[in-house]
Amino acid sequence: MRNKIFRPKILNRERINSLLSQMFDVSIFFISASMGYGKTTAVKNFLEKRTEIEMIWFDTSNEENDDSWMWYKFCESIKITNLNLGERLSAYGFPKNKLDLYKVIDTIREEIDQKTVMVVDDWYDIRTIHINYLIKALGLAEIPDFHIVILSRNKPTDNYLDLEMKQKCIVASQDDIAFTFEETVEFFEINKFKLTDKEKIELYEYTDGWVSATYV
Repeated sequence: MRNKIFRPKILNRERINSLLSQMFDVSIFFISASMGYGKTTAVKNFLEKRTEIEMIWFDTSNEENDDSWMWYKFCESIKITNLNLGERLSAYGFPKNKLDLYKVIDTIREEIDQKTVMVVDDWYDIRTIHINYLIKALGLAEIPDFHIVILSRNKPTDNYLDLEMKQKCIVASQDDIAFTFEETVEFFEINKFKLTDKEKIELYEYTDGWVSATYV
């Protein structure tokens, strides 16, 4: 007889949903946390429940990270949600100067006709300088109903902190999305694990809010 695989129930954290809802208050919402803190899952679950929102998922994790390749991936990601916009950007080509950059921004402004969130997953801006310029320029442009969420294992550069000072960006840290003691206890309760007060403290001290470790 095969042992059943235990699949834990996912803890719905209203605190995290409240945090993520702030992405609609700014152009760029930056989440900086190490792998295993559930940033990708949290954002995906949050946006999938918002059926009125178009979601563009731009996954940048790849060994080939030159700007031309990233531009291709950027356009292809957009085509899945907004075919006309993706094709227009693809036909225009990679922006090589400020004039090109402004034209790309104007094209996006023209094509966005409902609330749209572009998620840039696993971002590391040092590898792709020109795409990084584009993302920051889009943030400064403040296109109505267009918001960018950046998920990164690295801390934001000073440029994003400057945008935060200008109230165009919100930066969430690892501490913001880590499990609290209460959430750790609740997770075990909804999965029918009875813990003593001592075990609750020991578990939280062991996992230190690390989401993956808590689920394991």
